[in-house]
Amino acid sequence: MTACAGDGGQLPERSANADQADGDSDGLGDVCDTCPADPDNDIDTDGVCGDVDNCPTTANADQADGDNDGLGDVCDTCPADPDNDIDTDGVCGDVDNCPATANADQADGDNDGLGDACDSCPADPDNDIDTDGVCGDVDNCPTTANADQSDGDNDGLGDAFCDSCPADRGQRHRR
Repeated sequence: MTACAGDGGQLPERSANADQADGDSDGLGDVCDTCPADPDNDIDTDGVCGDVDNCPTTANADQADGDNDGLGDVCDTCPADPDNDIDTDGVCGDVDNCPATANADQADGDNDGLGDACDSCPADPDNDIDTDGVCGDVDNCPTTANADQSDGDNDGLGDAFCDSCPADRGQRHRR
């Protein structure tokens, strides 16, 4: 039987290593190697072998991973974003106002919390509240659905429950 060699005095006693197996090819026999699947033998010295360390080059013994993405918080550029800035605009998804659309400037012209790059109504803070497909900033009846935007008297008020006198061209009457 051959004893472990190259253990640097780290093991309290010498161990038998008859087949001289060295699965990670680091020069230490597997029987003697504290990290038999990690050729760098816990390079960050946090006590967690690199092959199972969620941050193998930065010490993080607690292995904290707040967003459960497999990256340790200390080396995760987006520790609260499991998708790690999926749109690659440099803004982590948990604080990105368009998490799936790149918009590094985070512009939000109507201050509704949606970035202009992904806001279908970038000038309407209510984002088409009547859901008729016409943004409120250009809708002639913004709180009542009227997709056709009919305005028989051309007074700027939609005929659909917004203009109390839809045939009176001289007056603007709101209901």
